[in-house]
Amino acid sequence: MCIRDSAYSGSPKPTLAGFTYYAYTDDTTEYTALKTGQVDVGQVPDQDMAPVTGTQVLPSTNPLGSSYNLQPWYNYGIQYYEINFNNPTIGPAFKQLYVRQALQELVDQEGMAKTVQRGYAYPTTGAVPSQPPNQWTPSVQKSNGGAGPYPFSVATATSLLTSHGWKEVGGAMTCAPASKCGAGVTAGTKLSFTMDYATGVTYFQQEISIYKSDLGQAGISVNLVPQSFNTIISESQPCKPTAAACKWQGLFFGGWNYNGPGFEPTGEPLYQTGATSNAGSYSDPQMDNLINLTHTSSSLSVFQQYATYTADQLPAVIYFPDYYNIMAVNSKLANVGFNPLADILPEYWNFTK
Repeated sequence: MCIRDSAYSGSPKPTLAGFTYYAYTDDTTEYTALKTGQVDVGQVPDQDMAPVTGTQVLPSTNPLGSSYNLQPWYNYGIQYYEINFNNPTIGPAFKQLYVRQALQELVDQEGMAKTVQRGYAYPTTGAVPSQPPNQWTPSVQKSNGGAGPYPFSVATATSLLTSHGWKEVGGAMTCAPASKCGAGVTAGTKLSFTMDYATGVTYFQQEISIYKSDLGQAGISVNLVPQSFNTIISESQPCKPTAAACKWQGLFFGGWNYNGPGFEPTGEPLYQTGATSNAGSYSDPQMDNLINLTHTSSSLSVFQQYATYTADQLPAVIYFPDYYNIMAVNSKLANVGFNPLADILPEYWNFTK
């Protein structure tokens, strides 16, 4: 429980005596607490609301009635799965930009957002969050109707692979001849990899099941392995190609939120050579230079150069749709807002009669 500090000298002065956080093991339990009036603020699960389409953000009907108001809560973040450039088996293929492009073009982000998350989601199209709208998002991420530079297309992905020397053999894309597949990719290499994904999040499994099916249509095989979130986080580390711990190939555990200490969506923690969170070991001098320029220039055009290059590069990540929450607020509780930077500001909250 958080108690009002009578010595607080800032503005506004809080009017609530305090507030209490409650932890729930699943969204059903939290929703029950809302329906029974046990909490004043909470999340409404997607499955308990009517789906939304087009530009619609809130459901057409409020499942909690007039007792609560509904508000969207966007994360200022991106969603993706990581691929390991230094994996000795599939890493050389992942290093080829055209392979990453094909992997991205096989992610049906709009379809996933519609069927899995009932419309309460939107595509991640690069390193800059596309929602809520912000000045940092480059035009390339808004291209193709918001689908970004690599919209979903099994045909385009398949053509991209075959034009670089891959041939479907026994249902699997196989490199032949090696001279066309790219540096380090040997003849006979198959586009097949293992993806460890975090358990406990229902939509993760639903999304990657869809992805597995779409990859298969282009002759790419993925072996899905459920792991605890903590296990995957421990795997998500940069590694040397010769290290025993470099066995991981793909990891799916969510993504990245720009919620501090650095709120500007620059790439130094994720894409710079040697960065701790650059688990896939992506390294590119041009990327490093563009990231450094964002730190020394206040020009938005300089930032756009970085963001555009990153959207094109797919730097050891393949983007998946991000989601937003629908929050319910007691209709008698005023001045409640939901900051995409994840700040809670209860000093503004107050109950009305």
